[in-house]
Amino acid sequence: MKTLLPRLAGVLALLCLVLFAPSSLAQDKAAQIDALLTKYHETGLFNGAVLVAERGRVILKKGYGEADMAWHVPNTPDTRFRIGSVTKQFTATLILQLVEEGKLRLDDPVAKVLPDYPKPQGEQVTIHHLLTHTSGIPNMTNLSGFMQNEVRNPYPPDSLLTVFAHLDLEFEPGTRFNYSNSGYVLLGVVIEHVAGQPYDEVLHARILDPLGLADTGYDHHRAVVERRAVGYARTPGGYEHAAYLDTSIPYAAGMMYSTVEDLFKWDQALYGDGIFQNPETKTQMFTPFLNDYGYGWAIHEMPVGETGRQVKVVEHAGGIFGFSTGFWRLIDDRSTIVVMDNTQGNQVGAIGQGIVNLLYGAEAAAPRVPIADVLRKTIDAEGVEAARAQYHQLKSSQPDAYDFRENQLNNLGYFYLRRGDAETAIALFQLNVEAFPEGFNTYDSLGEGYMEAGDHEKAIANYKKSLALNPGNDNAREMLAKMGAEAEVAAEMTLPPDVLERYVGTYRLQPGFEIAVTREGGQLYAQATGQPRFEIFPQSETKFYLKVVAAQIEFHTGDDGTAQSLTLFQGGREMPAPKVE
Repeated sequence: MKTLLPRLAGVLALLCLVLFAPSSLAQDKAAQIDALLTKYHETGLFNGAVLVAERGRVILKKGYGEADMAWHVPNTPDTRFRIGSVTKQFTATLILQLVEEGKLRLDDPVAKVLPDYPKPQGEQVTIHHLLTHTSGIPNMTNLSGFMQNEVRNPYPPDSLLTVFAHLDLEFEPGTRFNYSNSGYVLLGVVIEHVAGQPYDEVLHARILDPLGLADTGYDHHRAVVERRAVGYARTPGGYEHAAYLDTSIPYAAGMMYSTVEDLFKWDQALYGDGIFQNPETKTQMFTPFLNDYGYGWAIHEMPVGETGRQVKVVEHAGGIFGFSTGFWRLIDDRSTIVVMDNTQGNQVGAIGQGIVNLLYGAEAAAPRVPIADVLRKTIDAEGVEAARAQYHQLKSSQPDAYDFRENQLNNLGYFYLRRGDAETAIALFQLNVEAFPEGFNTYDSLGEGYMEAGDHEKAIANYKKSLALNPGNDNAREMLAKMGAEAEVAAEMTLPPDVLERYVGTYRLQPGFEIAVTREGGQLYAQATGQPRFEIFPQSETKFYLKVVAAQIEFHTGDDGTAQSLTLFQGGREMPAPKVE
C-alpha cells in the first residue's frame, strides 16, 4: 500500500530537523532566506520561485531550478505556475462582489440561484456555507475512484455538478467544517449563472484586468500559456512528468495560474479599496468561521521558531498535479511570502515556516536529506545489502541529518517493484518492517512484494499481520481474498456513546494545526485543520484507526476517564497533541 501524504506530513516535517541558524544578527535577511532556499533546492526538496516582502518592500524574488527540465529553462520570478486551491480566494472575491451589487445574498440557498439543483440539498445549503466549507457537500476529490478514473475526462461546469449534487449531505449545513472542492466548484457555477458569462471571463473583467494581473489567468487545456512551468513529480528515480489532469476538473476550486510577482500585486491590492465597494465586505472575507476559515482564506496564528511568539497570518495553500503553492500574508506588518514549486513538492509549508522564522529573527529548520535518495545510489552501485548496512550506519551516526520516516523506504521499495525488481523491493520492505514493526502499512507493502514475487504463503502472512495491526486496512483484506485466503479479522469493536464522548475535543499538534474530534451517535470522527473529516474506529477502548489514511490515534485519559491528550501515529512517527478545548 503506497503511503498517503496529506497536508499533515508537510507541516510536521518541521519538528525534528537540524537547525539552520543565522550567522549573525547583522546578516541580511534576504541572504539568509536565499541560503535556506538554496539548501532546500540542493537537497532536491524545492524547485520553483519565491518572493518575500518585509513591510511591503520586496527583499527577495528569485527562481530556483528549472521550469522545463527537457529544455533546461530556468525558473524565474515571472515563471507562471498553476496555483491549485489558491484559486479559491479569487472565486470568493467574485462572489462577494456580486453580493455587494445585490445580485446575490450570502444567506441565499443554492436552489434560489440554481433551481434545478437536487433537493433538499439545494434548499439547505447557502452561499455562506459554500464559502466557508461548512455545507456538508461531499468533497468530490475524496469520492472513491474519482481521482483515478475521472480526472482525465472533460466536464463542462454544469455537468461537473452531477459528480456530487445527488449525494446526501455529510452533516447539517453550518454545524461542521469539511474542506470541500465541490463547494467551490458549485460557487463557480453560481458565478456563471448570475453574471451570465463563463467563469474565466468574469475573473478577468472583475479582478485580473482592473488590477493589472497580466500574468494570472485560468489555465485552459488548449491555451498556449507563455512562460508556464511544466509540472513534475519527484520519485526515487528522479523527476517524472506529473499525471495528466483535464483542466475542467479543478475549475473554480483550483485551476488558475500565476507568478510570485502577480500574487504580491494581488496581496498589496487587498490592503487597498479598489476590490470591494464597502470596507465591511473585506472584513467579512477575513473573518474566521469554523476551523479558522474565512471566505477563501485561512486565518490563524503562526509560531515564530521556538521563541513562543506568534504572528497573525492570512494564508492559503494550493496543490495540483505537478505543482504546490504557499501564500502567506503576515498582515500585522504587511509582510508577504509566496512560494511556488513545479515538482509537486511537499516541503512548501516547511519552507514558509522557515522564512517566517528568519523574518522575525529566529532560527529556521534546515531540510533533512531523503534517505531514499542516498540508498538508491548505493543499491545501483553496490547492491541492496550494502544499502541496508548504510541505512543502519547513518541512522545510528547521523539521525538528524537524514529523513528516516516510514514513507522513505516504502516509496523506494515501490520504485524497484515497478521496475520489476521484486527481490530488491522485498529487501527494502523487510528493512522497513524492522524499523517500524508496529506500522501496519509496512507489512502491507511487504505482502505486496511477496505477492509480486509469487510467494503467496509469505504474502498472506504479511497481509494478515497488517490486518491485525489495523482492521481497517481494506487493501489487505482485498489482497487476501484475491489469493483465496480468509482474512481472519476480529469483529470490529463498538464502544458506547458515553465512552466516545470522553474523547470529543480539539487537540493541538502545532500552533495553527489541530485535530478536531467529534461524535455523531456511536461514531467518532477526526478532522485535521484544512483536511476532510474521517471516521475513526476503535481498536481498543483508547486506540483508534483510520480506514482511508495510514494512521492511528491513541487517547490518553485522566482519572475521570476524559481525554487529556492524544498521540497520532503516522508514517513511523508518534506525534503528541494536548487537548486545548
